[in-house]
Amino acid sequence: MNTRISPSGTFLRDFSSWLNRYRILTAGILIMSAPAALSEITLGSTSCSYLPAKSLKTTTQLSSVLASSPRIRFVGKVGGVAFDAVAVPDSGLVIKSLSLDLDTARPDGSRLVLTVNGRPVKTRIHDWELLPTIRYADSDSTSCFTLFGELQDEEEGRRLRGDGARILNYDDAFQDSLMGLRMFQLDILLLGDDFATDLPKEDGEYILGAGEKSPDLSTAKSLHEKYEEARLELDLKGIREDFDTEFQSYVITDQSVDIRFVIKDGQLEITGEPFYYFWKDDEDDLNGRYQAAQAEEAVKAGVLKPGDGFDELRAMIIKERKADQERKDSVKLKVARELKVISDTGTLEDLEQMETEADEKYEAALNKAVYEIAKAEGKVREGETPESFAERIFEEYMEADASVENAILERNQNWRNKAAENIPEKKAEHAAFKKQMDDINVQVAGINAGPDAAYAALEDKLDEIRDKARQTVSEFQDSDEATGKYLKEFSAAHAQFVDTLAAMNPAVWNAGRTVMRYGAFFRYCRAHHSDAWSAFMQKLGGNEGKLETKPAVKTPTVMKFSPPAGQ
Repeated sequence: MNTRISPSGTFLRDFSSWLNRYRILTAGILIMSAPAALSEITLGSTSCSYLPAKSLKTTTQLSSVLASSPRIRFVGKVGGVAFDAVAVPDSGLVIKSLSLDLDTARPDGSRLVLTVNGRPVKTRIHDWELLPTIRYADSDSTSCFTLFGELQDEEEGRRLRGDGARILNYDDAFQDSLMGLRMFQLDILLLGDDFATDLPKEDGEYILGAGEKSPDLSTAKSLHEKYEEARLELDLKGIREDFDTEFQSYVITDQSVDIRFVIKDGQLEITGEPFYYFWKDDEDDLNGRYQAAQAEEAVKAGVLKPGDGFDELRAMIIKERKADQERKDSVKLKVARELKVISDTGTLEDLEQMETEADEKYEAALNKAVYEIAKAEGKVREGETPESFAERIFEEYMEADASVENAILERNQNWRNKAAENIPEKKAEHAAFKKQMDDINVQVAGINAGPDAAYAALEDKLDEIRDKARQTVSEFQDSDEATGKYLKEFSAAHAQFVDTLAAMNPAVWNAGRTVMRYGAFFRYCRAHHSDAWSAFMQKLGGNEGKLETKPAVKTPTVMKFSPPAGQ
C-alpha cells in the first residue's frame, strides 16, 4: 500500500484514499463489475473486476527491506503479503535424513508424505493449499500479493489508479487459485466490514476449499467489534506511553517471526503466526531533505549565496515578507492621512477601527430595518430582537435544503434591499465612508504597483524553488535509498490480536498461516536437504494432475474504492 508525503513547510500526507488510517476506508468500498463472460465473484455487497494484469515478481530478501528503516521501494510500492523465512527444527530435533513424496491414494489433506530419520511423519495440508505453497517456496519469490500492481495495459492502469482504483497482482504461484483469493483478502482484512468477516462467493455460493467452513457472520462481526475496541485501547496506550500508532500502511510478513517445526506423536507441527509490520514515511528525514533541496535550488537561482543553507533562506523570506508588509502599511497610512480620512497622528489601527465601526453601525441599522419589515409581514417571533432575528434567518438559510435555499436567499436579499431604501441617510453615510476607503486603496495600488511586481517576482521564484525541491524529494522517495520508519512498538503490541483475527476470519487467517508455515518448512527442506527436495519436485511434476486443486478460481485484478455516501 503506497502513500506519499508531499513537502509543504512540514510534510503532509497525501493519499486521501488511504490516510488518516488505513482501515477507515471500508465504508463504501466498491469493487468493479466483472465481465459477463465470467462468473461473478462477490465479497459481501461488492463484486470483482477482471482485466489482464501482470504477475508479481519480487525476489528481494525481506530482511533487507523490512528492517528498522524499511525500504520505501518495497513497502510503498509492493507491500501486501510477503513471506520468505526458513523454518528451523525445534531444540532437540536432530534431522539426519529427510524425504518428501506425494501419495495420491491417500485422502486429501494427508497426501504429502514426509519421512524424517527413516520414520514416517504425518502432515495436514490440503491439495489446494499444498500446490501453491510448494511453487512459492521453490521459487525465489518473496511477495505473494500486492494492491499496487500493474495491468498489461499500463495506460489503462494509470487511468484506473487516478480514479482511486487499485490493481491487484499475484505471484505466479497464487494466480487464479483459491489460495490467491485468500492472500488478497488477507491483505485487506484490517479494512473491516465484509472484508474482515465474510468470504467471497461465486453465483451466490461461498467459494470454499477442502477443510473450510462457511463463515459464522454473527460471531465474526462480534469479534471484529472486539478487535476495533482493542485497537482503540492500543491507540490510547500509545498516547500514554508515547509510542506512535498512526501508521501509514503495513506488510503482512514472517519477518521477526520464530518459525519452528517439531515432530510430536508422529505429526509435523509448525509454529509461528503472520506478523503485521506497520510503517510510515520518515517525515523528519523527508522534511530535512526538502529543506536542503530548497537551499540548493535557492543558491542556483541566485536567491542565496554559495554556502548558505535553509536557515538563511528562511531568514531571508521572513525579512522580505516583513519588509513588504511594512512598506504596504506605510503607504496606506501616508495616503489615509493625506486624504484626511484619519488625522496626521492617526494609525492603521485607528483606520481599521473606523472601518469596523462604520460597517457594524450600518449593519445594525440595516438589521433593525429588516426586522421592522419582517415584523409587518408577521415573520418575527415573539421575544425576538433585531439581532436575534437576523441571526435566526441567517441560520435558517445555512441549514436549508438545496431545494429551498435559493428561495430563502432571495427573500432575505429582498428584505435587505427594501430595508436599505428605508434608511437613506445611513446608507449614504456608509457609502461615503466606503468611497473614502476605495480612494485610499486606488492610490495605494498605484504607488505599490512597481514594488508589488518585484515582490511577486520573488514569490514566483520561491515557488519555483519549492517545486524543484519537491521533485528532488519525490525522486528520492522512488530511489533504492529511500527509507521509512518502522513502528516497532505498535507492531509488537498489535501482535496480541492474532487470536482475535484468526477467530474472526478463520479461512483467511488459516490460509495465510499455512503459506507462511509450510512455505518456511519447504524452504528449510530446499536449503538443507536439496537432493531430497529436487527429487520431490520431479515427482510432483508427474503427479500434479492427480491432486484435487478445486475449486477453480479466477482471481480479480481491479478494485475500485469509492467514498462513503455523503462524503
